[in-house]
Amino acid sequence: GYAVFANGGSLVTPWFIDEVKDREGNVVFKENPATACRGCGRGGSPGASPASQVVDGFDFGPAQGSKPKVTEKPVASKPAEPAKPIDPNMRVAPRAIDDRTAYQLVSMMRDVVLRGTATAAKVLNREDVGGKTGSTNDHRDAWFGGFGGAYSTVVWVGRDDFRSLGSREYGGKAALPIWIDFMRAALKEQPVAANDPPEGMVQTSTNGVTEWVKTEDLERIQSEESYDTGENQTADEAAFDIF
Repeated sequence: GYAVFANGGSLVTPWFIDEVKDREGNVVFKENPATACRGCGRGGSPGASPASQVVDGFDFGPAQGSKPKVTEKPVASKPAEPAKPIDPNMRVAPRAIDDRTAYQLVSMMRDVVLRGTATAAKVLNREDVGGKTGSTNDHRDAWFGGFGGAYSTVVWVGRDDFRSLGSREYGGKAALPIWIDFMRAALKEQPVAANDPPEGMVQTSTNGVTEWVKTEDLERIQSEESYDTGENQTADEAAFDIF
């Protein structure tokens, strides 16, 4: 779901019971949930267990890294800082999608807030907020799923008897305001989550748009013919409000 995108492609299974104590206060059970580790599986973090690439029985294989850069002269660099200590009991969450794909999806969903069907969420004044509106036929369901900071939240609005919500009750109108109210409280005083491009990506300009793409996709993108982006065309809100 959306948490995978915000976690950099890692799949963290939700858990409900964090700790169990007996009547004497002794801990008889303590959950050790898997942790989303952006560096693991692509060079990895020292001391952390390697990320599994098997999700629901499917082996996604190792994440592809960037090719090493070749330089004619050695480049001076600062002495490496000592590695920060890492909990040896840390379990690394399996990777569901390539971290570069996750970066691109997060960037696109942030654009939904900046210039798409969820511009109302700009009232939160956070650059790490992203998501997607959604609606079903005859306006029976309205959705908004998104993320910000350390949280991923989905809001659904609908009726138990499957009746329509009414004309033009899209996700951006019916569900998004609820999502904004919740996230306004949840994200209060929370740090802004970064979305830095991972290794194996390069920056390029295509049809006047600057973006980060996977290294192995650059040659294909540069060889494709330019196409009309339709920037001067306008479309009804319903055309984009699919889920």
